[in-house]
Amino acid sequence: MATFDFIEAASKSYKFLWIERQVIARLAFPAIIIRFISYILITTFGLEENFLRQGLILLPAYFAEAWLLAYLIRCALYNEDLPFRAPSLKKKLGPANPERYRFMRAGIAVYVLTWTILSCVNGMAMRSVVNGVEEIPEPTLEAYLVGMAAFAFGMWLFRLIWLYVPMVMGYSIVGFMRRIRGYTISLYMVGAWLICYVPFILLLMLFSDMALIAFPSETDGPSVAYKYVMAAAEIIANMASTIVVTITIAYGVESIMNAGDEKK
Repeated sequence: MATFDFIEAASKSYKFLWIERQVIARLAFPAIIIRFISYILITTFGLEENFLRQGLILLPAYFAEAWLLAYLIRCALYNEDLPFRAPSLKKKLGPANPERYRFMRAGIAVYVLTWTILSCVNGMAMRSVVNGVEEIPEPTLEAYLVGMAAFAFGMWLFRLIWLYVPMVMGYSIVGFMRRIRGYTISLYMVGAWLICYVPFILLLMLFSDMALIAFPSETDGPSVAYKYVMAAAEIIANMASTIVVTITIAYGVESIMNAGDEKK
């Protein structure tokens, strides 16, 4: 049964984020800008409810984020070259894997494909809800059982979101899936996701209250300045949390694959 200490993995990830925060901020800046431009385009063309078209607009952001995450995985796990590092933080770097760029390209392709598919599935699900029945039917035992089965299946599928991580690390998807056959690994991954996302959600909620004081609501709702400030804050928080959880999962993948003596 494949397991890993997600608390220890998360602590290593947070430590990496804190030590290299200035470098990561400079590397993440282009991805943040591209994501913010995508948000402006979505709001300008009124595509807030059209998730299918949102996925197309967000494609450049997916590529930028995928490159950033792939690069940081290689830096955090294998201490490969990291630019902009302060002299006081310089480390002795070992020889870089000559195939690392091939691994990164594979991981980037998997990441973009995964999030494009998720965007399409989300769009079709939201469209079916909008076009569905107006009245919610009364709950039945069959509906409850179907809902529980769907929830359990979704929990199992949660592991597939992170397939880009072993690809960047040089492991095959087949080898990785063979190591995580059991259901329990999904619970560990959900735990890692929660421990990495919840702190940033709490910080974002605190910032939202502060921003609401700085940019009071107008008569017809939140002010435009508040919307854009919060959009930028959400993008930054989401980027930071995604970096942390990705590196956490990477440490977990390393532990799982080493436990099975899996070859790259």
